Order: sequence, then C-alpha cells, then structure tokens
Amino acid sequence: MTNQDHWLSTAKQLYENKIAEPVLWLGDDKHYEEAKQIFGKNVQNMLQFVHRPFLFKDTDYNSQNIEFLESINYLRAKDICLKMMDRIDLNSSLGRLDREVYFNNIVIWTLKKIKENKPEVFIAVENPHSHAQYLIYEICQFLDIPVFKFNNFMPVPLLFLENIKTGNRVEHKLDIAHSNIDIQIEKEIKKFISDIIDKNENFELSYMKTQKKNRVLINRLINYCNKGFIEDLKDIKFNLSNQLSSTYSPTNPYGIGFIGRKLIKKKRIDNLRKQIKVHEEEININHPYVYFPLHYEPERTTNPDGKRFHDQFSALLELRNIIPNNINIIVKEHPSQILVADRASRGRSPLFYNLIKNVEGVKLAPIFYNSIQLMLKSKFVATITGSVALEASVLGIKTLTFGQTWYKGLPNTYSWKKNISYESIISQEIEGKEAIINFLMNLKNNFSVPAFQNHSQRNFFKRYETSEFENLQSRRLYNLLANFFKNKLYNNIS
Repeated sequence: MTNQDHWLSTAKQLYENKIAEPVLWLGDDKHYEEAKQIFGKNVQNMLQFVHRPFLFKDTDYNSQNIEFLESINYLRAKDICLKMMDRIDLNSSLGRLDREVYFNNIVIWTLKKIKENKPEVFIAVENPHSHAQYLIYEICQFLDIPVFKFNNFMPVPLLFLENIKTGNRVEHKLDIAHSNIDIQIEKEIKKFISDIIDKNENFELSYMKTQKKNRVLINRLINYCNKGFIEDLKDIKFNLSNQLSSTYSPTNPYGIGFIGRKLIKKKRIDNLRKQIKVHEEEININHPYVYFPLHYEPERTTNPDGKRFHDQFSALLELRNIIPNNINIIVKEHPSQILVADRASRGRSPLFYNLIKNVEGVKLAPIFYNSIQLMLKSKFVATITGSVALEASVLGIKTLTFGQTWYKGLPNTYSWKKNISYESIISQEIEGKEAIINFLMNLKNNFSVPAFQNHSQRNFFKRYETSEFENLQSRRLYNLLANFFKNKLYNNIS
C-alpha cells in the first residue's frame, strides 16, 4: 500500500462490510498505527520489512512451504531482489553477503506467514517497487495464489486492476454514470494525443520538463530544504544511533558520514556522465536502424513488468537477433539518468555503455538527442515498457515491447515472443489516431477508475485534487474491489 489515505479507508470499508479481510497488510508506515488497530497482528511494519529485515526475531520458521527454495521462482527472485536492493544502497556499501541475508530473512518470514494464513489472493496497489514486495509476489506466484496489481493509465489519473502474471485486466462491469471528472479526463486523453501530433519533434512529457526545471540551482536548493534536508537528518540520526549502540548497519558498514556519502554519490554520477560522453557518437539517421531508448535505472526494469527482461541488456540481445545485420540499433540513454542524480548514482554501471557497444551495429546517441526525431526515422521502436511506445503509435510508428505494459493491446504495438520476426513487424498495417483514441477510451470506460496511485501521482495531477474527485475515487475504488471479491474474479482472470 502507498501513503494515500483512500487505500486504508477502502480496505477498512471492505473489512467492516465482511467482504475481504487482509491477512497481511504491508502499507506505508504513515498508516501503521491505525491499520494495526483495525487489522491487528496482520499488519507488518514497512520500515522493518523492507529496510531492516535483519532485525527479525523469533520467526520460528519450521520448513513451511520449503519447496519454494528449489523452484525457478526462488532463483529468479534472488537475482531480481538483489538488484532491487540498489534502491536502498545509499552509501554504495550494501554488499552481496548482506543482501542475501536480507533476502532469506524475508523468504522464511513470508513462507511461514502464507502457510498460516492461507490467503486467497495477493493485491498490490502499485508495481512491487522494493525487493520485499517483489519477493511476496514471486512466492505467491509459486504457490498458485492469484496475484494482482493496480496499474496506472499514464496520461491521466486512472487506475485499473490486472493480473501481474498475465497482464489480463479486470473488467469492472459497473454501471457508472458519466461525471464531470469523466468528461475532463476524456478531454485530456484526446488533448494528449493531439499534442503529440501537433508538437511532433517539440513534444516532451511533462515529467521531463519538471526534471529539467528541478536541475536549476535555485530549485535544487528549494527541493532540498523541503525534502532532502529532512531525509538527511533521519539518516544521520539512524547512523549515529547505530554507532552509539555498536549496532552493525549493513547499509553503512564502514560508518560513512553525511559528507562522505555526498562525495560518493557525486563521484558515482560523475563517473557515469564521463562514460556516457566517452561512448556517445555522431548518429547517421539516414542509415536504416531500430530505435531502442533505455529505461531509467533503478526504476522500471526492477519491476515485474519487465518479466525476464528486467536486465535491459538481454532485451537488446534479443532485438539484435531478430533484425537483419545491415540494420543498426540506435540506443539512447534516458535523460533522467543524468537529471535525477540522487537515484541515478545507484542505477547504472559506467561500464554498461562499453558493454552494449560490443553488440554489432549498436550506436549510442547523445543523451539529449531529440527522441521524436529518432522515432520518426526508425524502422520501428523497441522498448521494455516505456511510454515511448504510446508516442510512436500516435505518430504512426510501430513498437516492439518486451515487457508487460499498461497499454497492452495498443494499436501499432507488438509484444515480443519467441517466433516474432523483423518481417512480421514491418509488414503490419499502421492504424490511425482514431483507433488509438478508441483503445484508450475502452480502457478508461470498461476497466479504469479515477484514483491517485501514490503521492507522486497526486503531485503530478494536482489539478484533480478536488472534493469531487476524492469522493468519486473512494466510491469507485470500493465498488471495483467489492465486485472483485464478491464474485471471486481473481479466480477467473488468468
């Protein structure tokens, strides 16, 4: 659960109406005390579960669901989870040995918890962003417990429920009267599509504009005073407490201080920037190529969306395998890798750019090269789950997706499969703007409800922060989930 109040209030309403009971509540610690009062021992502290599982005591694990340890799910989860721990590696010091202890602590705790409580379904409010949440997903999948998540409809504040494993969406089948919010959302969807067409090479997603704006020195100072300073104080307090109590801290085993951590972070991002510059080259867009923009790390590809392509390099190799040798692959680094230095310093090895250029025909474009221009001249675009596919589709360009996307089924996009070929993609007919709008409207009307997924989405869609939206959000979210549980739709959406 995220820190949005409507998730707790919806769960409380479902519980009080005897529709559904959480046998494990793993939510933002903002709601910990209130959730504990409602759901009792079924509530787990997020801070401990994600950041400090090494403090678990008296788990008393006794071989419950031990078959998981021999499964492909265990090996896959370990690979992905150890990578996802980059997110909490603030000091670049969280080593493999400690990461394995984190991982196995959560494994035995979860295996026992599931055996004792026998949940019917697992639901995540958003993609499992942390290693701990992802691990629960893998364990449930192995134990044949249906797993679902809320996915967000990127251009507007809409959410829909889908099966994490298959990507199949839950059709809400609710009799929904058209509201002012619905009308506003429909207008914004159409405007988003029109903006891509009208602005063409000048089109830029709003979050990219915000990131560039935030890199201005005065805005960096304001953001630090509003948020960064408080986070640093918490970290200083935590490290000082560990030192005074002689407690071993796996995320800071060498006792690196505040200044030391800042210097490490700066050095890591400087190393990354230098290697991007070293490996960038002039791009010949008149030579045939496929465009492959990278994802920002450690974000999208450490989520279940990527499936086995959580490592972008494996997707690049599969792409090279299906396209003719005389066609290049133009790779472009995600600008957030530079603009969001806070997390980017944990997200990409500076050696990565040399690695990808060892693949035949791979060219690394300058990081701020116009992405739309690269799309327009390409044979097609390839991405794991990127929003670039939506932009390309609107502009009449085909896209090959390797992961499980929120826009699955969008016209002009094709999902990777073993027998897909370059010719099968190239030979497809291009569908126009109306087909794209019809697809998005169907997704809105039959599967989605207006709701904020998390704090970031709420901030992004500030214009929707009204009492009318909040009331509609609460009502439709509850109705969607009540229908889902009452009719046991989790057993039918495979």
